[in-house]
Amino acid sequence: MRPALPLADAPAPPLYRPRHPERAPTYRVLERHFDDYVYAHEERFEERHGALRRVVPRTVTRYLECGRLLSGFARIRCPTCHDEHLLAF
Repeated sequence: MRPALPLADAPAPPLYRPRHPERAPTYRVLERHFDDYVYAHEERFEERHGALRRVVPRTVTRYLECGRLLSGFARIRCPTCHDEHLLAF
Protein backbone atom coordinates (compact mmCIF):
# COMPACT_ATOMS: atom_id res chain seq x y z
CA MET A 1 0.00 0.00 0.00
CA ARG A 2 1.39 3.39 -1.01
CA PRO A 3 1.58 6.14 1.60
CA ALA A 4 -0.82 9.06 1.21
CA LEU A 5 0.50 12.11 -0.60
CA PRO A 6 1.07 15.23 1.47
CA LEU A 7 -1.65 17.82 0.78
CA ALA A 8 0.78 20.02 -1.13
CA ASP A 9 1.45 17.15 -3.57
CA ALA A 10 -2.18 16.09 -3.96
CA PRO A 11 -3.73 16.67 -7.39
CA ALA A 12 -6.05 19.63 -7.66
CA PRO A 13 -9.75 18.75 -7.66
CA PRO A 14 -11.59 19.17 -10.93
CA LEU A 15 -13.06 22.57 -11.65
CA TYR A 16 -16.66 22.88 -10.45
CA ARG A 17 -19.04 23.37 -13.33
CA PRO A 18 -22.59 24.15 -12.25
CA ARG A 19 -25.41 22.37 -14.01
CA HIS A 20 -27.84 24.43 -16.00
CA PRO A 21 -30.82 22.11 -16.32
CA GLU A 22 -32.92 24.81 -17.95
CA ARG A 23 -30.63 24.65 -21.00
CA ALA A 24 -31.34 20.97 -21.70
CA PRO A 25 -33.76 20.27 -24.57
CA THR A 26 -35.83 17.86 -22.46
CA TYR A 27 -36.19 20.47 -19.73
CA ARG A 28 -37.29 23.16 -22.17
CA VAL A 29 -39.85 20.90 -23.85
CA LEU A 30 -41.38 19.83 -20.54
CA GLU A 31 -41.38 23.35 -19.14
CA ARG A 32 -43.08 24.79 -22.21
CA HIS A 33 -45.48 22.01 -23.17
CA PHE A 34 -46.27 19.68 -20.27
CA ASP A 35 -49.41 21.57 -19.21
CA ASP A 36 -50.68 21.39 -22.79
CA TYR A 37 -49.94 17.67 -22.82
CA VAL A 38 -51.93 17.10 -19.62
CA TYR A 39 -54.86 19.06 -21.03
CA ALA A 40 -54.73 17.19 -24.35
CA HIS A 41 -54.57 13.85 -22.55
CA GLU A 42 -57.65 14.71 -20.51
CA GLU A 43 -59.56 15.87 -23.58
CA ARG A 44 -58.51 13.23 -26.12
CA PHE A 45 -57.38 10.09 -24.31
CA GLU A 46 -58.74 9.95 -20.76
CA GLU A 47 -62.10 8.42 -21.65
CA ARG A 48 -60.55 5.60 -23.65
CA HIS A 49 -57.24 5.05 -21.83
CA GLY A 50 -57.91 6.34 -18.34
CA ALA A 51 -56.54 9.25 -16.38
CA LEU A 52 -52.88 10.14 -16.47
CA ARG A 53 -51.18 8.38 -13.59
CA ARG A 54 -50.49 10.70 -10.64
CA VAL A 55 -46.81 9.82 -10.72
CA VAL A 56 -46.37 11.48 -14.12
CA PRO A 57 -47.08 15.15 -13.17
CA ARG A 58 -45.31 14.67 -9.84
CA THR A 59 -42.21 13.33 -11.57
CA VAL A 60 -42.17 16.09 -14.18
CA THR A 61 -42.55 18.74 -11.46
CA ARG A 62 -39.68 17.27 -9.46
CA TYR A 63 -37.52 17.07 -12.60
CA LEU A 64 -38.18 20.75 -13.37
CA GLU A 65 -37.27 21.75 -9.79
CA CYS A 66 -34.11 19.64 -9.57
CA GLY A 67 -30.81 21.48 -9.79
CA ARG A 68 -32.38 24.96 -9.71
CA LEU A 69 -31.30 27.48 -7.09
CA LEU A 70 -34.95 28.53 -6.74
CA SER A 71 -35.64 25.19 -5.02
CA GLY A 72 -33.00 25.78 -2.37
CA PHE A 73 -29.25 25.55 -2.20
CA ALA A 74 -26.25 25.14 0.05
CA ARG A 75 -23.34 27.57 0.01
CA ILE A 76 -20.10 25.57 -0.01
CA ARG A 77 -16.90 27.29 1.05
CA CYS A 78 -13.37 25.93 0.97
CA PRO A 79 -11.81 26.42 4.41
CA THR A 80 -8.36 26.83 2.86
CA CYS A 81 -8.79 29.21 -0.08
CA HIS A 82 -12.26 30.55 0.92
CA ASP A 83 -13.57 30.01 -2.61
CA GLU A 84 -17.36 29.54 -2.63
CA HIS A 85 -20.02 28.12 -4.89
CA LEU A 86 -23.70 27.31 -4.57
CA LEU A 87 -24.94 23.74 -4.74
CA ALA A 88 -28.57 23.49 -5.85
CA PHE A 89 -30.77 20.88 -4.19
